[in-house]
Amino acid sequence: MSRARRRGAVVSLLLAVVLALAAVVAAAGSASASTRTEPLRASFENLVPGSTAAAAWGLELRRDSVVTGVTLAETGPGDLDWAVELQDRTTGTRTPLTAGARGTQLTAGTYDLRVTVHVVDIPGGATSTLDGHVVFAESGTAGGGLDSGAGPGGGYLASTGFAALPLLLTAVATALVGLLLLLGARRRRDEEDEARAVPVTGSTPSTPDHRS
Repeated sequence: MSRARRRGAVVSLLLAVVLALAAVVAAAGSASASTRTEPLRASFENLVPGSTAAAAWGLELRRDSVVTGVTLAETGPGDLDWAVELQDRTTGTRTPLTAGARGTQLTAGTYDLRVTVHVVDIPGGATSTLDGHVVFAESGTAGGGLDSGAGPGGGYLASTGFAALPLLLTAVATALVGLLLLLGARRRRDEEDEARAVPVTGSTPSTPDHRS
């Protein structure tokens, strides 16, 4: 019986280790998937002084989100004014995306990510490009996320959820079962050892008295 308990304890402990590792992997995956980096690139050719050009692509937020970072870098000659914003297709509200936009709350819905450039001065035939990215994070803890449309980014803002918690709790419970089995097997073995160590005693036969 003690051998069976020991085998069960070993299996339980191994299973607990596997579940704990799975919980760590799930937690790491959730953490990395809780944000979405949307690449941003707009390039314009043959601009002339005084002109304005724009490019836009669709972006769908399936749940309320928050802007956690904006990075923009301009390349090309000339004096240009750039503007990047999200325009809500339902309400028409425009949200500027600048380096100071961190923490901006966005409701779920369909947006246009729009890049606009106004040319103050530029050499003839020059090309100007704006590169960067916008980082979104889900406001809540439920599933869903960000679905990018025809723009260059694509992808989803995955669910953070609590996938790791059930695995971790199961690992703890399994480890406790394994420890209890080990303790039970050890106690049973100690009892058997004590039983074998106790000498068997009996009554000493009496010697008949032949004295008359």
